[in-house]
Amino acid sequence: MATLPEPRRARRGLGLLGACLVVGCAPIPPPDVLAELDRVKSSPAAAQAAERAPTARAHADQLFAAAEQALADDDFAGAQILGEQALAAYEQAVALARAARAEEQRVAAEEDERRGTAELAKLHAEEQALAADVTALEARLEALREAESIVPSGPASGEREAARARATATLRLQARLLCTSARMLQAATPAGAAVPAELASAEAALAALDALLASPPPAAPIDQATRVRAACLGALAAVRHANADATTGAGTSGAADRLLTAVSALRRGSPRRDERGVVVTLESLFAGDALSPAGRAALTELAAIAAAHPGPVGVGRHQDRAPADKDLETWRTRGALVLGALGGPGGRVEVAGTAAPLVDPASAHHARNERVEIVFVAPALL
Repeated sequence: MATLPEPRRARRGLGLLGACLVVGCAPIPPPDVLAELDRVKSSPAAAQAAERAPTARAHADQLFAAAEQALADDDFAGAQILGEQALAAYEQAVALARAARAEEQRVAAEEDERRGTAELAKLHAEEQALAADVTALEARLEALREAESIVPSGPASGEREAARARATATLRLQARLLCTSARMLQAATPAGAAVPAELASAEAALAALDALLASPPPAAPIDQATRVRAACLGALAAVRHANADATTGAGTSGAADRLLTAVSALRRGSPRRDERGVVVTLESLFAGDALSPAGRAALTELAAIAAAHPGPVGVGRHQDRAPADKDLETWRTRGALVLGALGGPGGRVEVAGTAAPLVDPASAHHARNERVEIVFVAPALL
Protein backbone atom coordinates (compact mmCIF):
# COMPACT_ATOMS: atom_id res chain seq x y z
CA MET A 1 0.00 0.00 0.00
CA ALA A 2 1.32 3.43 -0.91
CA THR A 3 1.93 5.62 2.11
CA LEU A 4 0.76 9.17 2.31
CA PRO A 5 3.28 11.98 2.54
CA GLU A 6 3.96 13.02 6.09
CA PRO A 7 1.94 16.30 5.99
CA ARG A 8 -1.17 14.55 4.61
CA ARG A 9 -1.06 11.86 7.39
CA ALA A 10 -0.87 14.69 9.84
CA ARG A 11 -3.97 16.33 8.39
CA ARG A 12 -5.89 13.03 8.57
CA GLY A 13 -4.83 12.26 12.10
CA LEU A 14 -5.06 15.71 13.71
CA GLY A 15 -7.78 17.47 11.77
CA LEU A 16 -7.51 20.97 10.31
CA LEU A 17 -5.92 22.48 13.39
CA GLY A 18 -3.32 19.70 13.69
CA ALA A 19 -2.49 19.91 10.00
CA CYS A 20 -1.95 23.60 10.27
CA LEU A 21 0.39 23.07 13.19
CA VAL A 22 2.37 20.48 11.18
CA VAL A 23 2.70 22.32 7.88
CA GLY A 24 2.73 25.77 9.38
CA CYS A 25 -0.56 27.15 7.96
CA ALA A 26 -2.44 29.74 9.97
CA PRO A 27 -5.45 28.41 11.95
CA ILE A 28 -8.89 30.07 11.96
CA PRO A 29 -8.44 33.26 13.97
CA PRO A 30 -9.84 32.69 17.46
CA PRO A 31 -11.53 36.09 17.50
CA ASP A 32 -13.90 34.81 14.78
CA VAL A 33 -14.91 31.88 16.98
CA LEU A 34 -15.40 34.16 19.97
CA ALA A 35 -17.49 36.54 17.88
CA GLU A 36 -19.71 33.62 16.90
CA LEU A 37 -19.90 32.68 20.58
CA ASP A 38 -20.99 36.22 21.46
CA ARG A 39 -23.77 36.03 18.88
CA VAL A 40 -24.97 32.60 20.09
CA LYS A 41 -24.75 33.59 23.75
CA SER A 42 -26.93 36.67 23.23
CA SER A 43 -29.51 34.93 21.03
CA PRO A 44 -33.15 34.40 22.22
CA ALA A 45 -32.65 30.62 22.12
CA ALA A 46 -29.72 30.89 24.55
CA ALA A 47 -31.82 33.15 26.78
CA GLN A 48 -34.52 30.45 26.91
CA ALA A 49 -31.81 27.89 27.68
CA ALA A 50 -30.87 29.95 30.76
CA GLU A 51 -34.47 29.54 31.99
CA ARG A 52 -35.24 25.94 31.07
CA ALA A 53 -31.74 24.32 31.04
CA PRO A 54 -29.71 26.41 33.51
CA THR A 55 -27.11 23.71 34.23
CA ALA A 56 -26.26 23.17 30.57
CA ARG A 57 -26.21 26.94 29.96
CA ALA A 58 -23.85 27.47 32.93
CA HIS A 59 -21.48 24.82 31.55
CA ALA A 60 -21.44 26.57 28.16
CA ASP A 61 -20.75 29.92 29.86
CA GLN A 62 -17.80 28.36 31.71
CA LEU A 63 -16.33 27.09 28.44
CA PHE A 64 -16.86 30.50 26.88
CA ALA A 65 -15.04 32.19 29.77
CA ALA A 66 -12.22 29.65 29.47
CA ALA A 67 -11.91 30.40 25.74
CA GLU A 68 -11.70 34.12 26.46
CA GLN A 69 -9.02 33.49 29.07
CA ALA A 70 -7.03 31.34 26.64
CA LEU A 71 -7.21 34.13 24.08
CA ALA A 72 -6.03 36.62 26.70
CA ASP A 73 -3.08 34.29 27.39
CA ASP A 74 -2.26 34.23 23.61
CA ASP A 75 -3.15 30.51 23.49
CA PHE A 76 -4.84 30.72 20.12
CA ALA A 77 -5.11 26.96 19.58
CA GLY A 78 -6.58 26.44 23.07
CA ALA A 79 -8.97 29.35 22.57
CA GLN A 80 -10.21 27.84 19.32
CA ILE A 81 -10.71 24.39 20.85
CA LEU A 82 -12.47 25.78 23.90
CA GLY A 83 -14.56 28.07 21.69
CA GLU A 84 -15.76 25.13 19.57
CA GLN A 85 -16.56 23.19 22.74
CA ALA A 86 -18.50 26.19 24.04
CA LEU A 87 -20.45 26.38 20.76
CA ALA A 88 -21.38 22.68 21.09
CA ALA A 89 -22.34 23.24 24.74
CA TYR A 90 -24.62 26.15 23.79
CA GLU A 91 -26.28 24.02 21.11
CA GLN A 92 -26.83 21.27 23.65
CA ALA A 93 -28.32 23.77 26.13
CA VAL A 94 -30.67 25.11 23.44
CA ALA A 95 -31.75 21.55 22.54
CA LEU A 96 -32.43 20.75 26.20
CA ALA A 97 -34.41 23.98 26.56
CA ARG A 98 -36.53 23.09 23.54
CA ALA A 99 -37.14 19.61 24.96
CA ALA A 100 -38.17 21.13 28.31
CA ARG A 101 -40.52 23.54 26.54
CA ALA A 102 -42.04 20.69 24.56
CA GLU A 103 -42.60 18.74 27.79
CA GLU A 104 -44.28 21.77 29.38
CA GLN A 105 -46.56 22.08 26.36
CA ARG A 106 -47.40 18.36 26.54
CA VAL A 107 -48.29 18.59 30.24
CA ALA A 108 -50.38 21.70 29.59
CA ALA A 109 -52.19 19.96 26.74
CA GLU A 110 -52.95 16.97 28.97
CA GLU A 111 -54.26 19.29 31.68
CA ASP A 112 -56.47 21.07 29.13
CA GLU A 113 -57.75 17.70 27.97
CA ARG A 114 -58.49 16.65 31.56
CA ARG A 115 -60.38 19.87 32.25
CA GLY A 116 -62.26 19.51 28.98
CA THR A 117 -63.24 15.92 29.82
CA ALA A 118 -64.43 16.96 33.28
CA GLU A 119 -66.45 19.82 31.81
CA LEU A 120 -67.96 17.49 29.21
CA ALA A 121 -68.96 15.01 31.93
CA LYS A 122 -70.54 17.84 33.93
CA LEU A 123 -72.51 19.02 30.91
CA HIS A 124 -73.59 15.43 30.21
CA ALA A 125 -74.85 15.04 33.80
CA GLU A 126 -76.75 18.34 33.52
CA GLU A 127 -78.25 17.16 30.24
CA GLN A 128 -79.42 13.92 31.86
CA ALA A 129 -80.95 15.83 34.78
CA LEU A 130 -82.80 18.15 32.40
CA ALA A 131 -83.99 15.17 30.36
CA ALA A 132 -85.29 13.53 33.55
CA ASP A 133 -87.17 16.73 34.44
CA VAL A 134 -88.74 16.87 30.99
CA THR A 135 -89.73 13.19 31.18
CA ALA A 136 -91.25 13.73 34.64
CA LEU A 137 -93.30 16.66 33.40
CA GLU A 138 -94.45 14.68 30.38
CA ALA A 139 -95.48 11.77 32.63
CA ARG A 140 -97.46 14.08 34.91
CA LEU A 141 -99.13 15.71 31.93
CA GLU A 142 -100.05 12.29 30.55
CA ALA A 143 -101.47 11.31 33.94
CA LEU A 144 -103.60 14.47 33.98
CA ARG A 145 -104.83 13.74 30.48
CA GLU A 146 -105.82 10.22 31.48
CA ALA A 147 -107.52 11.49 34.62
CA GLU A 148 -109.64 14.00 32.71
CA SER A 149 -112.49 12.15 31.03
CA ILE A 150 -113.40 13.85 27.75
CA VAL A 151 -116.91 12.41 27.65
CA PRO A 152 -118.40 11.01 30.90
CA SER A 153 -119.70 7.47 30.55
CA GLY A 154 -123.48 7.46 30.52
CA PRO A 155 -126.01 4.67 31.02
CA ALA A 156 -125.47 1.60 28.86
CA SER A 157 -127.05 -1.74 28.05
CA GLY A 158 -126.60 -4.72 30.31
CA GLU A 159 -123.95 -6.29 28.06
CA ARG A 160 -122.00 -3.04 27.80
CA GLU A 161 -122.31 -2.46 31.52
CA ALA A 162 -120.84 -5.92 32.14
CA ALA A 163 -117.90 -5.03 29.87
CA ARG A 164 -117.44 -1.80 31.84
CA ALA A 165 -117.41 -3.79 35.06
CA ARG A 166 -114.62 -6.01 33.74
CA ALA A 167 -112.69 -2.95 32.53
CA THR A 168 -113.20 -1.32 35.94
CA ALA A 169 -111.75 -4.38 37.67
CA THR A 170 -108.72 -4.28 35.37
CA LEU A 171 -108.20 -0.54 35.90
CA ARG A 172 -108.53 -1.02 39.65
CA LEU A 173 -105.88 -3.77 39.61
CA GLN A 174 -103.53 -1.68 37.47
CA ALA A 175 -104.00 1.26 39.83
CA ARG A 176 -103.21 -0.94 42.83
CA LEU A 177 -100.08 -2.34 41.19
CA LEU A 178 -98.89 1.16 40.24
CA CYS A 179 -99.51 2.55 43.74
CA THR A 180 -97.83 -0.51 45.27
CA SER A 181 -94.77 0.05 43.06
CA ALA A 182 -94.71 3.72 44.09
CA ARG A 183 -94.94 2.80 47.78
CA MET A 184 -92.15 0.18 47.47
CA LEU A 185 -89.95 2.67 45.66
CA GLN A 186 -90.69 5.31 48.28
CA ALA A 187 -89.75 2.87 51.06
CA ALA A 188 -86.42 2.25 49.34
CA THR A 189 -85.76 5.92 48.67
CA PRO A 190 -82.49 7.44 49.90
CA ALA A 191 -82.53 9.54 53.03
CA GLY A 192 -83.61 13.09 52.38
CA ALA A 193 -86.16 12.38 49.63
CA ALA A 194 -89.55 13.86 50.53
CA VAL A 195 -92.73 11.79 50.28
CA PRO A 196 -94.68 13.27 47.35
CA ALA A 197 -98.18 14.47 48.15
CA GLU A 198 -99.37 12.70 45.00
CA LEU A 199 -98.70 9.30 46.59
CA ALA A 200 -100.94 9.85 49.63
CA SER A 201 -103.65 11.39 47.42
CA ALA A 202 -103.56 8.44 44.99
CA GLU A 203 -103.72 5.87 47.80
CA ALA A 204 -106.71 7.68 49.31
CA ALA A 205 -108.48 7.67 45.92
CA LEU A 206 -107.73 3.93 45.55
CA ALA A 207 -109.16 3.22 49.00
CA ALA A 208 -112.31 5.14 48.08
CA LEU A 209 -112.67 3.09 44.90
CA ASP A 210 -112.20 -0.15 46.87
CA ALA A 211 -114.90 0.95 49.30
CA LEU A 212 -117.25 1.80 46.45
CA LEU A 213 -116.71 -1.59 44.80
CA ALA A 214 -117.14 -3.47 48.09
CA SER A 215 -120.89 -3.24 47.52
CA PRO A 216 -122.25 -3.55 43.99
CA PRO A 217 -122.74 0.00 42.66
CA PRO A 218 -125.71 0.82 40.42
CA ALA A 219 -123.24 1.23 37.52
CA ALA A 220 -119.60 0.32 37.00
CA PRO A 221 -117.52 3.36 38.11
CA ILE A 222 -115.25 3.17 35.09
CA ASP A 223 -114.60 6.93 35.02
CA GLN A 224 -113.52 6.92 38.65
CA ALA A 225 -111.35 3.84 38.07
CA THR A 226 -109.67 5.61 35.13
CA ARG A 227 -108.90 8.64 37.30
CA VAL A 228 -107.55 6.47 40.13
CA ARG A 229 -105.24 4.62 37.74
CA ALA A 230 -103.97 7.93 36.38
CA ALA A 231 -103.44 9.19 39.95
CA CYS A 232 -101.37 6.14 40.86
CA LEU A 233 -99.33 6.52 37.69
CA GLY A 234 -98.74 10.17 38.58
CA ALA A 235 -97.70 9.14 42.10
CA LEU A 236 -95.13 6.70 40.71
CA ALA A 237 -93.73 9.44 38.46
CA ALA A 238 -93.61 11.84 41.42
CA VAL A 239 -91.69 9.34 43.57
CA ARG A 240 -89.20 8.76 40.78
CA HIS A 241 -88.76 12.49 40.30
CA ALA A 242 -88.19 12.98 44.05
CA ASN A 243 -85.61 10.19 44.03
CA ALA A 244 -83.84 11.78 41.07
CA ASP A 245 -83.68 15.09 42.98
CA ALA A 246 -82.27 13.34 46.08
CA THR A 247 -79.60 11.41 44.14
CA THR A 248 -78.98 14.00 41.36
CA GLY A 249 -79.99 11.25 38.93
CA ALA A 250 -76.67 9.42 39.29
CA GLY A 251 -76.54 5.73 38.48
CA THR A 252 -80.20 5.39 37.42
CA SER A 253 -80.20 6.64 33.86
CA GLY A 254 -80.78 3.72 31.47
CA ALA A 255 -81.11 1.24 34.37
CA ALA A 256 -84.38 -0.21 33.01
CA ASP A 257 -82.82 -0.80 29.58
CA ARG A 258 -79.81 -2.57 31.10
CA LEU A 259 -82.09 -4.64 33.32
CA LEU A 260 -84.31 -5.72 30.41
CA THR A 261 -81.19 -6.76 28.47
CA ALA A 262 -79.91 -8.81 31.41
CA VAL A 263 -83.26 -10.54 32.01
CA SER A 264 -83.79 -11.25 28.30
CA ALA A 265 -80.38 -12.94 28.16
CA LEU A 266 -81.66 -15.61 30.58
CA ARG A 267 -84.24 -16.76 28.01
CA ARG A 268 -86.78 -17.43 30.75
CA GLY A 269 -90.38 -16.29 30.88
CA SER A 270 -91.60 -13.38 28.81
CA PRO A 271 -89.73 -10.26 29.94
CA ARG A 272 -91.24 -6.93 28.96
CA ARG A 273 -91.35 -3.32 30.06
CA ASP A 274 -94.38 -1.53 31.43
CA GLU A 275 -95.00 1.61 33.48
CA ARG A 276 -93.62 -0.02 36.63
CA GLY A 277 -90.32 -1.23 35.18
CA VAL A 278 -89.37 -4.68 33.87
CA VAL A 279 -91.83 -7.56 34.28
CA VAL A 280 -90.95 -11.25 33.91
CA THR A 281 -93.87 -13.67 33.53
CA LEU A 282 -93.25 -17.23 34.75
CA GLU A 283 -95.50 -20.29 34.60
CA SER A 284 -95.44 -23.65 36.39
CA LEU A 285 -93.31 -22.42 39.28
CA PHE A 286 -94.94 -24.71 41.85
CA ALA A 287 -95.29 -28.41 42.47
CA GLY A 288 -98.06 -28.37 45.01
CA ASP A 289 -97.24 -25.76 47.64
CA ALA A 290 -93.47 -26.00 47.05
CA LEU A 291 -91.32 -24.58 44.28
CA SER A 292 -90.63 -26.98 41.43
CA PRO A 293 -86.97 -27.68 40.49
CA ALA A 294 -87.37 -25.72 37.27
CA GLY A 295 -89.06 -22.87 39.14
CA ARG A 296 -86.32 -22.73 41.75
CA ALA A 297 -83.65 -22.67 39.01
CA ALA A 298 -85.41 -19.78 37.27
CA LEU A 299 -85.74 -17.82 40.51
CA THR A 300 -82.08 -18.43 41.37
CA GLU A 301 -81.00 -16.82 38.09
CA LEU A 302 -83.39 -13.91 38.60
CA ALA A 303 -82.15 -13.47 42.18
CA ALA A 304 -78.64 -12.77 40.86
CA ILE A 305 -80.09 -9.98 38.71
CA ALA A 306 -82.24 -8.70 41.59
CA ALA A 307 -79.12 -8.38 43.75
CA ALA A 308 -77.67 -5.92 41.25
CA HIS A 309 -80.98 -4.12 40.68
CA PRO A 310 -81.11 -0.69 42.37
CA GLY A 311 -84.88 -0.81 42.93
CA PRO A 312 -87.31 -3.08 44.82
CA VAL A 313 -88.75 -6.30 43.45
CA GLY A 314 -92.42 -7.28 43.72
CA VAL A 315 -94.38 -10.46 43.06
CA GLY A 316 -97.83 -10.64 41.48
CA ARG A 317 -99.95 -13.81 41.60
CA HIS A 318 -102.53 -14.12 38.81
CA GLN A 319 -105.16 -16.87 38.92
CA ASP A 320 -107.06 -18.78 36.29
CA ARG A 321 -110.11 -18.94 38.56
CA ALA A 322 -111.16 -16.46 41.18
CA PRO A 323 -109.66 -17.71 44.47
CA ALA A 324 -111.99 -18.34 47.39
CA ASP A 325 -111.40 -16.36 50.56
CA LYS A 326 -110.01 -19.44 52.26
CA ASP A 327 -107.38 -19.81 49.51
CA LEU A 328 -106.10 -16.24 49.63
CA GLU A 329 -103.68 -16.99 52.44
CA THR A 330 -102.28 -19.94 50.49
CA TRP A 331 -101.67 -17.73 47.47
CA ARG A 332 -100.00 -15.10 49.62
CA THR A 333 -97.78 -17.76 51.20
CA ARG A 334 -96.73 -19.00 47.78
CA GLY A 335 -96.02 -15.45 46.69
CA ALA A 336 -93.89 -14.90 49.79
CA LEU A 337 -92.00 -18.09 48.93
CA VAL A 338 -91.20 -16.65 45.49
CA LEU A 339 -90.18 -13.32 47.01
CA GLY A 340 -87.90 -15.08 49.50
CA ALA A 341 -86.23 -17.03 46.70
CA LEU A 342 -85.52 -13.77 44.92
CA GLY A 343 -83.92 -12.34 48.03
CA GLY A 344 -85.04 -8.79 47.25
CA PRO A 345 -85.49 -6.64 50.37
CA GLY A 346 -88.54 -4.41 50.63
CA GLY A 347 -90.61 -6.43 48.13
CA ARG A 348 -94.34 -7.02 48.32
CA VAL A 349 -96.72 -9.74 47.17
CA GLU A 350 -99.96 -8.88 45.38
CA VAL A 351 -102.71 -11.43 44.76
CA ALA A 352 -104.09 -10.15 41.47
CA GLY A 353 -106.92 -12.64 41.00
CA THR A 354 -108.51 -12.84 37.57
CA ALA A 355 -108.71 -9.13 36.74
CA ALA A 356 -105.88 -9.22 34.17
CA PRO A 357 -106.19 -12.41 32.06
CA LEU A 358 -103.71 -13.09 29.27
CA VAL A 359 -106.22 -15.09 27.22
CA ASP A 360 -110.00 -15.49 27.19
CA PRO A 361 -110.93 -17.34 30.39
CA ALA A 362 -113.47 -19.34 28.37
CA SER A 363 -110.94 -20.49 25.76
CA ALA A 364 -109.08 -23.79 25.67
CA HIS A 365 -105.88 -22.01 26.74
CA HIS A 366 -107.32 -20.49 29.90
CA ALA A 367 -104.63 -22.22 32.02
CA ARG A 368 -102.11 -19.63 30.78
CA ASN A 369 -103.82 -17.09 33.00
CA GLU A 370 -102.31 -18.90 36.01
CA ARG A 371 -98.94 -17.21 36.31
CA VAL A 372 -96.47 -15.34 38.49
CA GLU A 373 -95.13 -11.92 37.54
CA ILE A 374 -91.77 -10.77 38.88
CA VAL A 375 -91.70 -6.96 38.81
CA PHE A 376 -88.35 -5.13 38.92
CA VAL A 377 -89.54 -1.62 39.80
CA ALA A 378 -87.46 0.90 37.89
CA PRO A 379 -86.10 3.68 40.13
CA ALA A 380 -85.69 6.10 37.22
CA LEU A 381 -88.19 7.53 34.81
CA LEU A 382 -88.75 5.23 31.85
